[in-house]
Amino acid sequence: MSAASNIDTLVKKNTISKETDILRKDLEKTSKQTFIDIEEESLNNIKKKIVSIDESKNILPTTESNGMTRNDHGALVDNKNTNKKKNTVRFGVGGVTKEMKREAKLINLQRFADPSQGHFSSSDKQSLPKLFEIGTFVDNHTDYFNRFTSKEKKRGTIGDIMSNDKVLNYIDKKSSQIQKDSYQKNYLRNLQQQQRKRPAKRVKSSELD
Repeated sequence: MSAASNIDTLVKKNTISKETDILRKDLEKTSKQTFIDIEEESLNNIKKKIVSIDESKNILPTTESNGMTRNDHGALVDNKNTNKKKNTVRFGVGGVTKEMKREAKLINLQRFADPSQGHFSSSDKQSLPKLFEIGTFVDNHTDYFNRFTSKEKKRGTIGDIMSNDKVLNYIDKKSSQIQKDSYQKNYLRNLQQQQRKRPAKRVKSSELD
């Protein structure tokens, strides 16, 4: 066992000595000049990556180059975004047709006639705007059982109002109440006019005695 261990140590020493000889030969080949050349190449590469800055010019972009200007209050305003907004507005370009006006009035009437829609505000009584659009809901495949049928789609707003019993009852109730109020007002007005037309009775002096 001792002889075998000695042989192993000798083999290891020989391999180590061979490796050291190889390293020495490599070091002899590479001189100091080679290291200097490598440093110069790395420095040249770094210099190429450096960008020269002209001090006469501004480093940061100005507001004019970014399309920004200052308004009267001194705040920055982006001219590009304002121009885009003006160009992208296509609301109501096709014009307002009679059908659209009728549909909008029916929608307001439906809101007024249906108490579940909430209180009918004063803004709903105002005239229609110059530009507006009316769209339709697009069915989604996930909402299969709640989608409208083809008959319900064709009937429109008038069909929705006529098919809703609550709305029809509310309209009948309000119309009868309005007729009743108007009849009472007309009746009182006629009575007042008749009383004004009648001459006042003159009382005789003998009757006073």
